Amino acid sequence: MLEGWEDWKLLGCPTDIPRQSNGCDCGVFTCMFANFISKDCPLTFKQQHISKCHERIALSIMKNCVVD
Repeated sequence: MLEGWEDWKLLGCPTDIPRQSNGCDCGVFTCMFANFISKDCPLTFKQQHISKCHERIALSIMKNCVVD
């Protein structure tokens, strides 16, 4: 079992976060959330940005590094 988990706090979820408008981009949204949060950046992407996000994720995989 993970030690110290009792000290973790459950944070509320803001209502103004990006939301997908289809049933097929959940993985892309998850990756983008992880990327933005890991950099402490505001969550500014939207559904209309997802094509570029697909490209960015694919390029990151091909280059074996995060592409900004």
